[in-house]
Amino acid sequence: MTQMFRRVVSTLIALAVLTAVSLPAAQAQQVTDEMVGKSIQKIKAYLYKNQDQKEGTWEHLYTSGHVGEGGATVIVVTALLASGESSQNPQLKKAIDWLREKSKEETNPRVLNAKESQGKTYVVGLRAHVWGALPEPYMPLLEAEFEWLIGGAYQDDATFTYGHSKGAAKGRYDHSCTQYGILGLWECAKRGIRVSQGFWEKVEAHFIANQQADGGWPYVGGGERPSTDSMTTAGVTALLTARQELYPQKASDKINKSIEKGLARMDKTYSGGEKLYTLYGVERVALASGWRYFNKKDWYRVGASTVMRKQSPAGNVGNLPDTCFALMFLARGRHPVWVTKLKLDGLQWNNRPNDLYHLTHFLSDQREGELNWQVIDVDKRPVDDLLTTPVAYMSLAPGSFDLNGDQQAKLKQYLDLGGMIVLNPEGASASVRRTAEQFFEAMYPQLKFRNLEAEHPVFRSWYQLTPKDGKGMRGLSNGARELVIVNGVDWGLIGRGGGSKAANDTTAKMAQNVFALATDKGALNNRLVERVLRQKGEAASEVTIGRAKYNGNWLPEPGAWDMQSRFMVNSAKVGVKTQDIELANINGSGVQVVHLAGTREVTLSEAELAAVVNFTRAGGTVILETVGGHGNFARAVEKQLEGAFSQPAVELASNETLLSGKGIQGASDVTRVTYRRHAIVSMQVKGRPRLAAFYVNDRPAVIVSNEDLTLGMLGVDQWGVLGYSKDSARKIMANIVLRAQGKAAE
Repeated sequence: MTQMFRRVVSTLIALAVLTAVSLPAAQAQQVTDEMVGKSIQKIKAYLYKNQDQKEGTWEHLYTSGHVGEGGATVIVVTALLASGESSQNPQLKKAIDWLREKSKEETNPRVLNAKESQGKTYVVGLRAHVWGALPEPYMPLLEAEFEWLIGGAYQDDATFTYGHSKGAAKGRYDHSCTQYGILGLWECAKRGIRVSQGFWEKVEAHFIANQQADGGWPYVGGGERPSTDSMTTAGVTALLTARQELYPQKASDKINKSIEKGLARMDKTYSGGEKLYTLYGVERVALASGWRYFNKKDWYRVGASTVMRKQSPAGNVGNLPDTCFALMFLARGRHPVWVTKLKLDGLQWNNRPNDLYHLTHFLSDQREGELNWQVIDVDKRPVDDLLTTPVAYMSLAPGSFDLNGDQQAKLKQYLDLGGMIVLNPEGASASVRRTAEQFFEAMYPQLKFRNLEAEHPVFRSWYQLTPKDGKGMRGLSNGARELVIVNGVDWGLIGRGGGSKAANDTTAKMAQNVFALATDKGALNNRLVERVLRQKGEAASEVTIGRAKYNGNWLPEPGAWDMQSRFMVNSAKVGVKTQDIELANINGSGVQVVHLAGTREVTLSEAELAAVVNFTRAGGTVILETVGGHGNFARAVEKQLEGAFSQPAVELASNETLLSGKGIQGASDVTRVTYRRHAIVSMQVKGRPRLAAFYVNDRPAVIVSNEDLTLGMLGVDQWGVLGYSKDSARKIMANIVLRAQGKAAE
């Protein structure tokens, strides 16, 4: 064993589960997805209420010398479409029809002088967003906006002014107009209209040349003008866009360093109280770069609290543009976050900066619902931040797998608490794959990687693929779920220019299957609906759970009871600690409840069977469970216990107090439960729990569950698990423990 892997083993000590970082304002901490939803609805109601019913416009609500005719209406339509409103909504369709006629007039090549085109860069750039969000019949309108915009860019540096450059004074531009011109052309590119590489190269060159020493950008480049927060978001957005268009694989050091400097400035200055124009700029940067935190603040949670603080009882958030920026901010940032890219100091973790952007874009299209992704700094953030997504993504180059002890421990805890890691070897490197497998096998010495078989969900959950498509994709399973998947191809090559169309298509489909596996086929909540269960308050009492050791896979999920303890403290003020005990020695151990869990059939010894009988006759409770719901572990042990108890296990009746919760302090009624989607589809189960028990002195002493409870306690949503939903699993386990605790207390 190499020195690195000895260090892996020696440093993987259990970390205390850390709570989420405290936000600076109590209001930000209290923002919930429900509050965001209500705020969005209030804004939309305000906009529709104040629409000119005859024209279908909002021109009467806002005028500005910087924004020409149509500016008020186009920003409202853009915001409403971004918030999920259907283009077939009669009120919205009326506004779209009005914009269509204006577009036909204003993109006419004859309308080029400065007076007639004043303020049109904002209007045309936003109209491109509108047509880009609509079906194919609107493509000619998008193409016309493209011709106007590409003709309005100064060809020497790709900057924009308020109107068309042919009617403007030479050299006049600003970074605000330039931002919206670039964003408009980017929408064109995303719909397949070719924007030349030369244009994006000029964007890159201009913003690198005009970046200030502090990492930001001024309103106009050159001279001694100070950087501003809003124009810094514009500069970073422009460079992120250029990088996505120019570098499908590894980007140049020059653009990477410029983006990093811009992000570093934002990281120093972000407060969450910015103007709405700036706040929406922050969101654009965050969604494109994956950053979740700026200045140690969750940009979305803090920004959402700012919007709600500024929102009037009527629903508007200041003037019309600010109200629309607020709506776009709330709606776009609210989408579910499916994957975390792991930032690992000391490693080449971001050589493929566009990988998750392209994959997420594909998944969003396939789901017909937007998804987001994020970057988390493993060295600076608690494990709970990693747990906000079901998948963590590591993309590594050869020779870059030397993780420090803290990084190793956090990854181990992330996996133990229900996460799944996808390891992407850059260039499909065999050495990276081999090193990765050695690393994780050292982390879990009892487990071994294996080739994923044809019936595995990564090949079947959504698209019908084969192991040949995966090119040697391998997995590390604990017998109940996948912990680590190692790609056989480089997912970082996906995207325009990053590989052949056929290869990209197959890679994208494989990613969709992995997404389906990790999310129970898309069971994701919005950003602020926390995936990880967080403990609130302290326990008033504590119970010890014995984890039974035997010759087999006795501890497939070491973090399950940690998460269950959080649930029980929150629901009943009862904490849980664990003690690992040889099954044959559970008598006299002092524990009240023993969890006898496994994934495959085993044969227990006579001493182990006798220990279960004696333990329960002395008042103890045993939970016998097949973790994951496959493998017949509980059924095999149940048959052996029938002989030991000289009686069979019987189904728990609906009036059993263990299910009804009656008389058990802090318990729940679980006579009706919910199951996982895979269990419902595969087993046709309905709302009754499928639990049996061996009774001792009229007490259910050995509770038998052939369906999974453990992954429910963890909150794991992997497809293929036969078991209970997380809410039902946690309540069932809590009832068993609370009843046992109460019995002991008597």
